[in-house]
Amino acid sequence: MDYIDKFKLVYERQKEKIPRKIAKYEKSGLPANPINFYSFLSGTLETIAIGDYILHDDINSYKNNLYNASKAYIKAVNFFDTNKVLESSGLMSMISYRELLRAVASDSSNAINNIANLMGGRDKIDITDIDEFTYHWGYALKYIALNEHDKALKHLDKIDDTEMQMYVDYLYSIIKKDHTMAMKNIQSVITHQKNNNAVKGTPYELLSVTVIALAKLGLKNHIDISVDDKIAPKELILIKNDTDYSLNKILLIN
Repeated sequence: MDYIDKFKLVYERQKEKIPRKIAKYEKSGLPANPINFYSFLSGTLETIAIGDYILHDDINSYKNNLYNASKAYIKAVNFFDTNKVLESSGLMSMISYRELLRAVASDSSNAINNIANLMGGRDKIDITDIDEFTYHWGYALKYIALNEHDKALKHLDKIDDTEMQMYVDYLYSIIKKDHTMAMKNIQSVITHQKNNNAVKGTPYELLSVTVIALAKLGLKNHIDISVDDKIAPKELILIKNDTDYSLNKILLIN
């Protein structure tokens, strides 16, 4: 069975899970620590977003679900900062760069700015259970999203990871506004995503939110990133500000 056939089942099951959980919590109230629920929502909504596009060619629903994934993460961070729930520290580390990529892919400037501003600034928590690449690359991504390129450079300069160098060089190319360098490295990122064993057998094998978001980040910085790949279609990369984010609204995160 090809993964696309397995994914159809995954997509339907994930779509069924969210209404059940929401109905449960609307009746009983959220758990004392709802961070795991918000994290579940964020990841599940990304999977559904991918299915919305791959299976139904529904760009609006795809962006809405990525936007809702971002809102779920924002709720999680706000709860953590208010209540200092230490057992949830791992979800607050710079692994949160994935949440920023979802926001960028959604085209919501509000979600991008909120998540970029919420990322980091938590001392040791920032590096909980992650490697140095993730820590510094996450910070660099944050600062590029906030247009604070000098701060981004300080983190990029500290990364020494040959396997992930194309991700580092792509962010360098955005800061330098080097189109040739950007195109070379975004193609290398696409190749890496396609050959990455950690991606195979996951929704990212069908659609790479990472590549889509990175290409959009280049466009936002006035670099003409011309990518049109099976895992990163041009129609999802082009920045459009006409999405109605009031669709698919989830009351527990609004």
